[in-house]
Amino acid sequence: MTRQIYGEIRIPIKLLGTCLSQKKLKLLWVFASAKLLGNHRIEISKLLCRLKIRPRTGRRLINGLIQLGWVGSDGNFIFPRSWKTLGLKRRRGLYLTRLFQRKKFEALCFTKVLKRETGRAILHFKKGKVMQGFPASFLCNAMGLKYRRFQELKAHAQRYRLISVIRQYNRLGVSNEITQIRKNLKGVAVFVRGKFCVSPAFSKVQFLKNMLDRKCV
Repeated sequence: MTRQIYGEIRIPIKLLGTCLSQKKLKLLWVFASAKLLGNHRIEISKLLCRLKIRPRTGRRLINGLIQLGWVGSDGNFIFPRSWKTLGLKRRRGLYLTRLFQRKKFEALCFTKVLKRETGRAILHFKKGKVMQGFPASFLCNAMGLKYRRFQELKAHAQRYRLISVIRQYNRLGVSNEITQIRKNLKGVAVFVRGKFCVSPAFSKVQFLKNMLDRKCV
């Protein structure tokens, strides 16, 4: 059995963020796959077969790529355009050396953009101040996503072990003070965890195993 040889690409981080917020990840998946398989030219039927896309859906996606100006086509082949032609820089992008299923590809894109946005947010805090986590609403706004879509992509990223979500808690006092603390903090969820009374804090996202580094993807 002949092993498939792929090219290598680095998807610009700017394009990842744009496609994520504008619901174009599926188009980006097809485009990235075309560049991995053919780079400058690939037969449309071959591409759709490799991605297991139905002809009717494939035609719609190819037309979408043509309208965006990402590819040219003669009807039988598509010709993916270079990042330079599209006015994009590959620096600090998502490096790929093989094809992925669509959901895993979307999870990779989401994780890369999430890592960028959390990094940006940390820089806004004063030196010496540690931010353990960020509210989902903040990250949704930063990434241009609706809450439901954000949660869906985050679940995929966890499933593929790209990220780990760690629950955080605010320590309010010792466990025998819980009755008094609940009286003082009405409307706040307070419970005992170990020897202390705590309340939920923003979850912390941990990026696993350098999955987005060049050597690991």
